[in-house]
Amino acid sequence: MDNKVCIYRHLKPNGEVFYIGIGSIKRATSCYTNSRNKLWNRIASKYGYEVDILKRDLEWDDACELEKILISYYGKIKDGGTLCNFLDGGNGIPRQSIEKMRQSKIGVKQVFNPMKGKKHKPSTIEKMKSVRGKLVLCLETGIYYKSCKEAAEAMDIPLKRLNNYLSGHRTNKTTLVYV
Repeated sequence: MDNKVCIYRHLKPNGEVFYIGIGSIKRATSCYTNSRNKLWNRIASKYGYEVDILKRDLEWDDACELEKILISYYGKIKDGGTLCNFLDGGNGIPRQSIEKMRQSKIGVKQVFNPMKGKKHKPSTIEKMKSVRGKLVLCLETGIYYKSCKEAAEAMDIPLKRLNNYLSGHRTNKTTLVYV
């Protein structure tokens, strides 16, 4: 895979520079507006734009440095300049890194939540209500806690895990019980 990138600028037809970027030639000349910020889209749809490739075949780090210099030179609109760039430059992700991230996700299990978009059964809701606000007793120390949350904080146990222990969904590995 080729590591080289270009640095480019987008200009209004009157020659005013309104964007500085790094990427492939394809990225520089792309008219896909969903990959640009809203301000860029507004300017491009109002005026149109021309692409000026400033330097080709750059190493990523060199392109980042040049991008920072150019953004500083032209200035961002929010600072009184002409550019619709939101960042100061030099903080993009090289294309090869994106490809590595994509490859690393292949074969990785996605977390699936079976309840997403669904409602609990009325019986489940009643069970959840029945344990809400119950006293929790530590059998070891004899200390009572007003709620599962208070016990979880005192014993430094994640609330969800303690709730699962106390409600019987998980083997109770504590000396805590509902009273």
